[in-house]
Amino acid sequence: MRKDALHNKQSIERKAHELFQTYGVAQVSMNQIANALGVGIGTLYRHFGDKGALCYQIIHTDFYLLIEDMQRIAQVEDSNREIFIKSIDLFLNFKLVNQALLSCVENTTKKWSFKESDIYQTLFNYYLPLVGNDLDEMLAKFKVDALLNTLSTQNYEFQLDSRGLTNKQIRDQIVATFYDHN
Repeated sequence: MRKDALHNKQSIERKAHELFQTYGVAQVSMNQIANALGVGIGTLYRHFGDKGALCYQIIHTDFYLLIEDMQRIAQVEDSNREIFIKSIDLFLNFKLVNQALLSCVENTTKKWSFKESDIYQTLFNYYLPLVGNDLDEMLAKFKVDALLNTLSTQNYEFQLDSRGLTNKQIRDQIVATFYDHN
């Protein structure tokens, strides 16, 4: 990518993040971001196909910091169960803090593209040995896909808002469903 194009892309990300923090992700449109930057809407769409792609890019760095924290847990804990529990706690807290950005990613980006993203694949690879241990390959993959679908922002928001569960209660249900019933 050319230096000026990279600078434009980074400026868009910074301005979008600033506007999202000030007004909320759902309330800020791509047009508002373009206007705030003094650029044409085409410039935004040249770098980001839609608002979900922009939100994905903003959350991307924070996600990899989360993964590093999850990997540290895996290095310190002896028990796969404790690794699973503590990583779910971290992930649910990440979802709580970044709920609006994650919702934007999942609701405006094609569903299949998120499942093909490096974020999804990284989570899949992290949880496969934890929940798929001692299972045949097809069942192990199915179980991890089901876990990640359970951890989707849409389901997370439903459990919080409609079911009235706390992060700890959600975690306990996930552990009971995906770990304790191997």
